[in-house]
Amino acid sequence: MVTGERDITKLTDEQYFRVMRVNVDGVAFGVREAARAMQGHGGGQIVATASLAGIVAFEHDAIYTASKHAVVGLVRSLGAQLGEKGIHIAAVCPGIVETPLIGGDADVLREARFPMLRPEDIADAVLLALRERKPGACYAVQPGREPVEFRFGNVPGPRTPGAEGARPPIDGMLGPRRTPVPGESPTTST
Repeated sequence: MVTGERDITKLTDEQYFRVMRVNVDGVAFGVREAARAMQGHGGGQIVATASLAGIVAFEHDAIYTASKHAVVGLVRSLGAQLGEKGIHIAAVCPGIVETPLIGGDADVLREARFPMLRPEDIADAVLLALRERKPGACYAVQPGREPVEFRFGNVPGPRTPGAEGARPPIDGMLGPRRTPVPGESPTTST
């Protein structure tokens, strides 16, 4: 789902929310429900569809790009967590696929001799992700080449003396804790 609007100043709230509901909420809630079902049956596999716009900037539709970055971030972040439950998650990140969704743009791309993917190419990438079972992997899919796992770079670590390259103690920071509401005892749990 795309907004169809290149100019952020002309973007309507409805365009924004429509894209986010389909591309982000649909994936996040779908993954949640699939993981719940799979956890009760000993595990399983989930492959989400992102886009090359989820791993690089696509200036023609920044909201679409943001939504696909969200899918990539979700998949990468859930890799280890779901892996502990016997659930493998990955994403395929295709370029432009020749389907009715691209409408008249297919003619423009053909005239420019720009290669497009076939739906079968995406199916092949999904099968690769299922075979490889790499937690949180994202596979770039381009016409004329085999799907390839995209390699994300690491963020530079701190250079503060004594803490060079340190990582935050996330396990001690996040989890079931929450801030009590006013008037509630800090030990009350919900």
